Amino acid sequence: MRSSAILVVVLLMPLAAAAGGVNEAAEIEGTAIVSVETADVAPASERFDITVTIDEEAASNGTSVGWTTQICVNSGVCYPPEPDSLTASSDGRTWTGSLIPDYNSTYVNWRIDLNWPDGSNETVPEDGFGWKIWS
Repeated sequence: MRSSAILVVVLLMPLAAAAGGVNEAAEIEGTAIVSVETADVAPASERFDITVTIDEEAASNGTSVGWTTQICVNSGVCYPPEPDSLTASSDGRTWTGSLIPDYNSTYVNWRIDLNWPDGSNETVPEDGFGWKIWS
């Protein structure tokens, strides 16, 4: 009986591992971020775009925006975080960027980096990654 129970658990493990997760989004209220737009999925080996809009005050004072991403793969390993800048629109309110997740990616984590003109930085969220999109 015991070996039957173990066999059932072992056979069900791939099904549990194959199930996708739930996308996550950080709270942006109280920050200079007005919106963060992405697709609902981050397919492996396909371009994944992000658009971040900041408020007028942050845009007019020269705040720049970047993101720090982390790609996690099917084996359960997450690659080290990689900071990257985003490209500003002419008015400085809209910032865009993209990445291409690995061929065996499971999901992409990221946070937003606000770089203030006085040299200080703010990350949203303050700790960890606030966004997660599954492939």
